[in-house]
Amino acid sequence: LSVSSARASPAALEWASAGAAVWRRDLRRGLLPGTVPDAQTTAACNLAERVPGLAGGASQLWPGEPLLSSILHTCSQLSLPVLSRKHPTLADALVHSLLREASAFHTREDN
Repeated sequence: LSVSSARASPAALEWASAGAAVWRRDLRRGLLPGTVPDAQTTAACNLAERVPGLAGGASQLWPGEPLLSSILHTCSQLSLPVLSRKHPTLADALVHSLLREASAFHTREDN
């Protein structure tokens, strides 16, 4: 989330941080992020309910819709979880790119 965004509340930043941690962990395990329910994933998803202005206000993994389904689909098509398991530093680069692109998306959306 963009710091200039109205959604850069403490709750939104906490949701982004927890979601990025799930993405990194799951990619390093060779999993599509958020597809294996566990306590960390559930807690990260539930943080979305506290984010002001989030569409639906429902429990969802960061970065939320409409980005989430598109990014998960692309990750699956490119076999990024498998590559990230074999090359763990790729997971870090992917999460960094996701943070940057989600921030840019939300900045454009807010303007």
